Amino acid sequence: MVELQPERSREGGFEQELPTPYDFLKDNQSTEAEENRYASRVARLAGKIFVIRTCGDARAANGLPPHRTLHVPSIATSSDLDPYKDMAKNEFTQGIANVVHYDRITYKPGEKPKKCGGFDAKTETKNNRFGKKSTGIERYINRMPSDDPVIANIFQSELLANISDKPVLAVIQDHRTALFYPMVMFLNGGTEIRTSMPIRNFLQDLYDPKVIYKDGIPCLDETQLIPAFQELLELNRIESARIQTEYEDFVKETEFQNPEFLIFTTEKTTARERYPKNLKKPSSYFSIHLARENTPTKLAVITRGAMQEAIEQAEYPISHFKKIHTILIETPDIEQSKGFAKELLRAMKNENWTAVCNFQIFSAASISGRTTRIEMVKKI
Repeated sequence: MVELQPERSREGGFEQELPTPYDFLKDNQSTEAEENRYASRVARLAGKIFVIRTCGDARAANGLPPHRTLHVPSIATSSDLDPYKDMAKNEFTQGIANVVHYDRITYKPGEKPKKCGGFDAKTETKNNRFGKKSTGIERYINRMPSDDPVIANIFQSELLANISDKPVLAVIQDHRTALFYPMVMFLNGGTEIRTSMPIRNFLQDLYDPKVIYKDGIPCLDETQLIPAFQELLELNRIESARIQTEYEDFVKETEFQNPEFLIFTTEKTTARERYPKNLKKPSSYFSIHLARENTPTKLAVITRGAMQEAIEQAEYPISHFKKIHTILIETPDIEQSKGFAKELLRAMKNENWTAVCNFQIFSAASISGRTTRIEMVKKI
């Protein structure tokens, strides 16, 4: 009998044993993962959940409150809001946080926040540094409202407030420490705004980063926040402290990101809670949410537009991060996951993406945080 050996990749001259579909399935069905699902259900029934939109950046998932988060990641926190109208009104949620990120350690007053790849790429497009033919990620970032993450966040947060009866908080996260800093709070459908931001100066004719950010990024005093958002910031501080205690080099290592996993999912609990062993390490996965919409004939299907938007975003991590060795695709139907994988591979071929990583692809069936089936679609 021939013993089957696990797949291996080579990184930095060393062979690395890769996870298998069974490893992920076993992880998701572990006692720890089950305890996470139970804690999330309890928080949901108690109405203690926060909807948190973040960047897909591997560092942006750090600091999210365990068991209290519906996580919706997209590059530069700039995915289409329309598919999330129902979630924005969910009776189990306390509020919505719209989060962008930057490097607080290297930041210089008088400049707009930097070090989010999506917004930095948007600046490059404005400077005409891309070629004439737009690729997937270029089409995506061309739709972003601004290359200034603060302006883009306030714009998106106001739109969220307009479509929701929930309070909305525009947040900027320091990805070096995972800490949240509140900027603008929208209440009562956006009719009430609390901020210390000079929002009038964000108008195109008046926009001047040297003026807006002369003393750094204006943040809202926590005493001005409603109790739910005060609690969110406290939970974030607790999680940030835990990570920095457990991982002594966390602040140093988060200057850059180099994830090992790329995740596309319809799930909303954090990937780290669903796979607590494989994804335990901070900044280990880049994630993109697959939006679903109700239709007259079916419940919650991934529309063609949502699939296309996710595939456009996929070009960025695949063409930037050499350590990515596993792509995981999760939807309620494994055949739909396989279909997304085929569309992803087709886009890579047709648009000649420059893939810098060799990766395997897993397709999974996952509902309410529980994975029932995972299959290998592509081997390294």
